[in-house]
Amino acid sequence: MNVELLKTSAAWLLTALITSGAAPLARAADESQRLSRHVAADAGSSNAPLLFCIGMHIEPFGATPSKLLGDAAPLPQRPPGAPKGGGPGGPGGRPGPSYNTEFFFRKHCSEIREVAGIVERAGGKLTVQAQTPFTSQCVAKGEKLFGELEARGHAVALHLHEDAHLGRGSERLPVETWAAVMSEEIDLLRKCGAKSVRYWSGGNLYRGVLDAAARAGLDVMSDHKNPRQQQTDKRLLAVNPWRPAGGPTETDLDQFTRHDSKGKIIYLPDGLFSRTDHAGMRRSEQTGGDWKYFDFLTEGLEMSLRAARPDRVNVFHFTIHAGEFRGRTGPPFAVIEAWLKEVLAPLVKAGKVKWATFPEMADAFAKWEKANAGVDPRGPTTRGEAFAVTPKTEASAAPKGFITFVVNTHDWRFTDDSAETVLRLVGMFEKRQVRGDFYLTAPLVESYVAKRPDVIRRLKDSGMTISYHTRAPHALWRSFSKPLADKEGTALAGVLRDYETFQLDLRTGGLNRAQPGGYRYVEQVFGRKPVAVGTSDAPPPVKAASSRVFAELGAKVAVYHHETGTKLEEPFEFHEGLLARPSDFSVTRFPLPNNPQGTFWWSMVGTPREAEFDPVASLKKQLAEWRGPRAPFITVLIHENDFYREGGPGWNSIYFTGQGAQARPRRAPFDLDTPPTGRARPAETREAIFSKYEELVARAAATLRIVTSEDIAALAQKQQPADKPSSVTPPRQSDAVAPVENQRRSAETPLRTPRASGELPQSESAFIRIPSSAAGTEGVAASVLIPRQPRFTNGAPVVINVTGGVQAGSARGRPEYVGHGFVEIHFAFPGGGVGDERSGGAYDFRGSNCVRALADVIRFATGRIAAKDGRRIGELARGLTVLTNNVGLVGSSHGGNASGMAMAKFGDEFPNLAWYASMESPYGEGAANVELGGHESGLNPAYDPKTGLLDLSKLAWSSELSPGLFRKPMLVATREMNGAFYFDLNGDGRFSRDDDFPCNCFVGDAGAGVKAWYSPRILAEAEKRALIRSDRPSHVPTLAEAREFWSWRDAAPSIPEAVRRCTNLAVIVYANERDHVQADPAHTHILEQAEGFRQAGARFVRLNPDRAYVEHLTASLPPRLRAGVKFPDNPAGKTWTRSNINEGLEPSGLPLGLYMQAAICELADRTQAGNGSANLAAVLFPDAPRAPAPPPRLR
Repeated sequence: MNVELLKTSAAWLLTALITSGAAPLARAADESQRLSRHVAADAGSSNAPLLFCIGMHIEPFGATPSKLLGDAAPLPQRPPGAPKGGGPGGPGGRPGPSYNTEFFFRKHCSEIREVAGIVERAGGKLTVQAQTPFTSQCVAKGEKLFGELEARGHAVALHLHEDAHLGRGSERLPVETWAAVMSEEIDLLRKCGAKSVRYWSGGNLYRGVLDAAARAGLDVMSDHKNPRQQQTDKRLLAVNPWRPAGGPTETDLDQFTRHDSKGKIIYLPDGLFSRTDHAGMRRSEQTGGDWKYFDFLTEGLEMSLRAARPDRVNVFHFTIHAGEFRGRTGPPFAVIEAWLKEVLAPLVKAGKVKWATFPEMADAFAKWEKANAGVDPRGPTTRGEAFAVTPKTEASAAPKGFITFVVNTHDWRFTDDSAETVLRLVGMFEKRQVRGDFYLTAPLVESYVAKRPDVIRRLKDSGMTISYHTRAPHALWRSFSKPLADKEGTALAGVLRDYETFQLDLRTGGLNRAQPGGYRYVEQVFGRKPVAVGTSDAPPPVKAASSRVFAELGAKVAVYHHETGTKLEEPFEFHEGLLARPSDFSVTRFPLPNNPQGTFWWSMVGTPREAEFDPVASLKKQLAEWRGPRAPFITVLIHENDFYREGGPGWNSIYFTGQGAQARPRRAPFDLDTPPTGRARPAETREAIFSKYEELVARAAATLRIVTSEDIAALAQKQQPADKPSSVTPPRQSDAVAPVENQRRSAETPLRTPRASGELPQSESAFIRIPSSAAGTEGVAASVLIPRQPRFTNGAPVVINVTGGVQAGSARGRPEYVGHGFVEIHFAFPGGGVGDERSGGAYDFRGSNCVRALADVIRFATGRIAAKDGRRIGELARGLTVLTNNVGLVGSSHGGNASGMAMAKFGDEFPNLAWYASMESPYGEGAANVELGGHESGLNPAYDPKTGLLDLSKLAWSSELSPGLFRKPMLVATREMNGAFYFDLNGDGRFSRDDDFPCNCFVGDAGAGVKAWYSPRILAEAEKRALIRSDRPSHVPTLAEAREFWSWRDAAPSIPEAVRRCTNLAVIVYANERDHVQADPAHTHILEQAEGFRQAGARFVRLNPDRAYVEHLTASLPPRLRAGVKFPDNPAGKTWTRSNINEGLEPSGLPLGLYMQAAICELADRTQAGNGSANLAAVLFPDAPRAPAPPPRLR
């Protein structure tokens, strides 16, 4: 035995354990060996998954500069933190760790394989990044580690310490030298068995590093930090990749953090972290050891999940090192194994996280770039051209103005009312493909997180702009500023910063420093910085100081001009680093004689003078009177509580006595149980306010450019002269944004990226009115989308979109199928629609009026009747043949029930209807009203999915509970209704929100007043047991009324009649393993349809589209989304039961719309080809038009 070699190896190993930049210091003996943090359930969405990977760095232990530098190459600097040596290698001449020694090299090879195995067992992948001398030793010793890892699905890459390979002063070397050394390192990796090396990492501080890497054949980079400070610039903490415009230096990362679409390198940010030393902090004693460090990673993962967006590529990763983990009392890698199992695995299963190597992440980003040319990969959400703030062409007509819909959102005392209002407004803005600007307070966000996390998800996923404001008892709010008294300078800034960091104590107005709060808390919850902030009416010094603090925290815009006051010649003014939100005039209040403040328009709704205070008329009038040299900025301001309460938000009485001008502040401590003043608005008034507001949104979308503070900040920045940092030149009429026609076009074209110059649109649109006895003289409002290229050589099939939910719908909808060569029809049920595009008649909550109107839409689509203007569907297509014998319905969710009823009641009026596709439609008793439980509430414990039985013996009545559909907004107010059924799970005879389960129901007016529409089985049980012992509330229908109601709204019993009347009908029932609403693991509503149509003798019935069609359409998705996904291939006519239904469901995680596109393409193709075979070997018409894959849909 070579004793000296053994001693040397032991010394090297000891040094590695003590001094290695990749090895931890000794852990405290009492280090906790478990994880204490997990990701919150509401964080992230399968619609916006994070691509995730673990990177592994192999450090340059024992490296010397490349021989390409010559003999004069300077030795590398001592790594930061390494001990000063008394001789070569370490203290007192002790040699440092080196891969040139057999023991050290083999140990790390073994540990790399062990970690790879752990990751593989978790279904994941590593990106292993190496350099010399590890690679040169692999070549010398015939070690095939990298070829082995690559064959197992991991990626192999370069990790480059420039000081180790290029020596000191590497920043002065030419690009050619850097490229040559990088190529030399890559060549060694290939000699070790790696076939593809595209990625590198390293804290390279060299302006030309991107050019050098590109010359060496690399195209992906990550993990940049300043190696001298062991810090990551905060601008690099993000989740969306970009292409850096230039390389980094130690003092300048401006080019590196700026996106250049022509850049050669894709940069993959680490994700979001609360510290900028996250890349090296695990080796710090302050971290608390491996397990606490992984808790910190969990925090970063949750922050990144909340920041992920469905319209971007999102990434998150962290780095470990070879030889880094020691393990004090257990296996060294136990922490990794536990974290992957306990924290990551549930997120992967839910589709919120997807494994991908770094090159796979880059490929996904490159594909996104190709499909979204011109879109900033890290910029604001841009739906088509609707959010553009610059002109597309010189010929673009200027808009009449820029209008912002500001929603001040703060009513934490009536959280559910606030939440339902916000959800409704988000849907309203989405319908017009525009955004609202939601100014949220931290206490309300806290309440949403605790009680209504669905609102947080909805706001995040919809891309609405998130802003921030304060309300009493915040120190910036009037009369509550005592904590700021006598403060100035840094002391004042410190207190203000604390109020935006810690939780506001609602009882005292002070701070709870144990909990986060303020601006930073809102940022943490939403994963992005609120754009605009409301300013206070405090004295000028306090106002200026607060603006500086908000600018420091990341805000861009402040409210200095609440409704008016913007300078005509200079609309973009900056104060203390914040852009003053421009507002030339507002559509908020109306002046009154002797009242300069005026009155809010919504305050007059429901009064005899309502017509005088019409917001749409006010907008038209003020636009007509505008004489400025530029387009005006207009603010539409409202508070969410204005829709549902009179007298201000619910917390007013807690902090003030009196109302309006007579309001006086109370003194702390505040009684949070003070009865609220004001009252809830009557249902009809509330609906009238919503209606007027929606008309205002519709009018603005048709004639103006709707923008938010985020868009205005971008426009201001774009127009800011380089020599004028504090202000911006005003937009001239000729320089304004793209014309309104482009905005309207975005609602009429398929889901696709903005068109390049000269590119033809995918469709044309026509608005029509279809005659119907259910829709009065106006008829049914509808739009028809005509494809430029038909699906078949002899013409285009027709698809009718039947919208889901309980709303009346709109004549305009998101195009889903026109890009596949279909004529696509959208329509509004009677009484539905917006503005000039309303249908006639009265909305009866999807009853006989709605079913009759849908039947007439089908008659029009099948060529049996003309529109009210005399044109038939074939005449709208201008030369394109419409195949009226290949017409089908897409029943989206509850729209499937309307579809089934139309076929059952009126199918003999359109016997040539060819097909029907159901999108998880709730067929069967209690399904539409989610009686068995939904995702928000969880499964109803009184229901047994194995048997399908609902234990009605637990049904009970509470005279205090309000009826409704759990956390779903209804068309009428429900909180003032007293009396509802529930399942008394603990048997104590009293409803408890924690222990019992509310009995879900629809609440709406079907023509005889507002009723709580429980299923017949609920009312039958209630009447049998006489559960309502006192006077029966008027909102509870009789059993006979309920049976009549549901006979038009649950299509399951009518399936045989539908098949009898529509004899040529082919059916595909789509169902996902995670239904978009229902929590029932047995998918009873799906069984009701699939088996119902099969047993009724429909000519073709299958559960989910043929695998050939799904794979055909998913081929355009990034490989990361398709990797490992197995689609079912269920033969038509198969019998389904509770025991086998789950094996036939589609996997979650892919866009819902893609499955539905596959279903209708298959149905139309089978109809065209006359093919009714049980399964297909391939797509029947592979050359038919194919639209880009749709974006993820909220599930």
